[in-house]
Amino acid sequence: MEQSEAPDLVVLCTVLNEAKAYIMRGFLESEGIPCQLENISFHAEPAPVADLMKVRLWTLREDAERARRLLEECSP
Repeated sequence: MEQSEAPDLVVLCTVLNEAKAYIMRGFLESEGIPCQLENISFHAEPAPVADLMKVRLWTLREDAERARRLLEECSP
């Protein structure tokens, strides 16, 4: 039985706003670039943790350059 290779994923960026991460993922997927989100938030309530909430946006290595370019074009 042959073992299939895992896809070669890379971290495209880390976003401090979960809603923004979902918007970015939706935009990239609409451009044909599959993405995954990984929530790496640190939860220490009731302390304010706004600066500790992070989401990593992953994509295939082969799509990373195009994805970064598209995101840069949309940045203000």
